[in-house]
Amino acid sequence: MFCFDTSALLECWSRYYPIDVFPGIWERFAYLVEGGDVIAPDEVHEEIKKKDDGLAEWLKTRPGMFVPARWTSSNCSDRGAGGVPGTR
Repeated sequence: MFCFDTSALLECWSRYYPIDVFPGIWERFAYLVEGGDVIAPDEVHEEIKKKDDGLAEWLKTRPGMFVPARWTSSNCSDRGAGGVPGTR
């Protein structure tokens, strides 16, 4: 399981792997999100919605990626894959 923060998603989207240049990466990322292998705290979604660069729109169709803040990356790493209710 991977837990992303706001800056990781924004940097990937806008700087390192823009979807128009690397669509395959985002297809695979979507697959991982849908499988419950990638999560992010709810706050990440709120922060990204403030930017108008396409990422917020892309994430709208993937609401399952966002989990309550109490399930931080440390909780996930302590429990391993499947440590978050509703994922696997």
